[in-house]
Amino acid sequence: MVACETRWVERNVAIETFLELYIPISNTLDVLRIDGDSTSEQLYHPINSFETIICACIACFLLGEITPISRLLQTPTIDFGIAHHHVSSLLKTFDTREANAVDYFKNIVFEQAKEIAKELFVQPTASRTYQRRHGQHILDPEEFYRDQVFLHFLRELKTHVDKRLPIFGQTRIQLLTQLRPEHITSTNCSMTELYKKLKDNFFDHLPGPLQLFGELEKWKNE
Repeated sequence: MVACETRWVERNVAIETFLELYIPISNTLDVLRIDGDSTSEQLYHPINSFETIICACIACFLLGEITPISRLLQTPTIDFGIAHHHVSSLLKTFDTREANAVDYFKNIVFEQAKEIAKELFVQPTASRTYQRRHGQHILDPEEFYRDQVFLHFLRELKTHVDKRLPIFGQTRIQLLTQLRPEHITSTNCSMTELYKKLKDNFFDHLPGPLQLFGELEKWKNE
């Protein structure tokens, strides 16, 4: 199955590719604008701003955390139990990133942005628009982009993941994952306990109690 190009996996791959080719793209635009290409002239200056560089790095690193769960959710044979584990793990990762924002942003995200900026002779600076709007003429760029961009984006992602994917943690969904053959036939599976949970959660959608229990026992013995 070919993934839709508008899905998050494809978008993040595009950002990763753009970041990897950032310097060659800038150099190419520079050559074209010198030759008189007006479009290249318009693109060259925004790309060669520290604001664009650092925002591309932030987007790449944070969206990269979502890529594994995005790929999993696109598989035709998705396992809800595994999906729930990945969602929970992703939210914990986001919590860790937020708790360690100072070190993570400085040593990983901001460091890469500085390396790209150095190659392009771009000075790391805070947003001029923000400084003009708030009347702050001297802002530490690392602190500014960490607090005003990185953390805001991180919290927004965490909110959306928590809001859009809670279904995998619902009791019924988790219970259905226990109906896999490898779980039922395992020595740790109690037919009585499993039957009770199924009856409590799916009473209106199940066959007669004796028939259900008999089917579970038969499956386990096979």
